[in-house]
Amino acid sequence: MWGIVFLVNWLGPVVNYAWERGFAWKEIRCNILVYAVIMLAVLLYGGARLAYAPQASSTVRVHGFTAVDMRMEMLPKLHEAKKQDWQTYRQLSAGIQDLYLEGTV
Repeated sequence: MWGIVFLVNWLGPVVNYAWERGFAWKEIRCNILVYAVIMLAVLLYGGARLAYAPQASSTVRVHGFTAVDMRMEMLPKLHEAKKQDWQTYRQLSAGIQDLYLEGTV
């Protein structure tokens, strides 16, 4: 991880170096090429490593559900219940939690 952070943060000084020299290619080419070759080597190695990595032998099932439309339907009701008293808010939110618990069975 530290190597990737170093390469990303190295870009700033390389651009600054080029800027200070007015992007004159004859002056900056050596340093720019060193950075470009190293960055290209890292990207190619990472791409090859991902391309030839063994496939996972097992998968994980993920399930999602939505009991109610919170934004349009329930949030205004919850805000109104919160303004009234905490018991009303608690009852309403308990009903929502029950819907979610039913969805996980």
